[in-house]
Amino acid sequence: TRDQIRRLKGTSSQGAGTAAGDASSALPATSSPAAAGALPILPAEIPVLFRRPAGKVSGYAPAILGQGRVHFQNADAGWSFTREVTRALPIVTGEALLVDWAGSAELAAEELSETPAAGAGGFASLPSEATRAKSFDNWAKSFKDFLARAEELTIYSSRELGCSSKPGESEGAFRARLADLARERRDAGVDKVKARFAARFTALDERMRRAQAKVADQKSQATAQKMSTVASVFGAVAGALFGRRKLSSATLSRAATSVRSASRSMKESRDVGLAEEGVETVQARIAELDAELAAAVAEVEQRSDPQALDLIAKALKPRKADVEVLRVGLVWLPQSSS
Repeated sequence: TRDQIRRLKGTSSQGAGTAAGDASSALPATSSPAAAGALPILPAEIPVLFRRPAGKVSGYAPAILGQGRVHFQNADAGWSFTREVTRALPIVTGEALLVDWAGSAELAAEELSETPAAGAGGFASLPSEATRAKSFDNWAKSFKDFLARAEELTIYSSRELGCSSKPGESEGAFRARLADLARERRDAGVDKVKARFAARFTALDERMRRAQAKVADQKSQATAQKMSTVASVFGAVAGALFGRRKLSSATLSRAATSVRSASRSMKESRDVGLAEEGVETVQARIAELDAELAAAVAEVEQRSDPQALDLIAKALKPRKADVEVLRVGLVWLPQSSS
């Protein structure tokens, strides 16, 4: 019907190259053909096919069928790709037949059959142009022109990862493949970052080892000095308190020695504190280096996120010489009861 054709043209205006599964839905089977009758007899030169129905069929409506093969190639990249195209342009009964392939919709080749469904009902009438082989010869020429203009092959590329999609590979499939490559690049990048930081961490580890050893040594010296001071002071005091003689010069000397020992003990305690401050300084530097490493790793991971990669899309057009028309004929589209 006329409304069906308008819907078909609206759906097909997206251009050639639409997925067959989606585009074929643009050829609806929602009403019975007008003036249904027997299958028209056509010249043998005109190919006649039937679209397989998805359900019960009340009749068939006609459409012009075009099947072709489009070749794409890139000699520099060393690849070639061939796409087979099947399109149908419904014929509106009662209207002048103006063949504009831009209003056609894509079909899946496997949907076509050489025989109609059993008990399919009647067939819509055909305009006279659709019964002459010469008309189909002319439509084949316009179909080739249409494919040369409308067909294109999009190749996606990623500068960050230095690779391109395969011919016929969708953007989604390419990004999925990039995910594996990006993961490998990310792991290699992270390893390089860690290797760059390794020497600095090794140096800090050695500084930490020496600082901790110094703390332990200072604590040992401070403990020994405290014990020596206590013994010295105790001896001097005991001699002064319990000695039978008056304070001798030797006793006074021991007391002075005790005072000096106590002073050294305090110095050793301060040295322990300074050594511990050295450990804290190294610990702070290690924490800073950890943060630097984490930031560098995060940067590598962000650059390797496949969803964040900028893809360059390049549409390749075929040469007219690379377009091959396989056949142009008539296809009968099944119609369901309204």
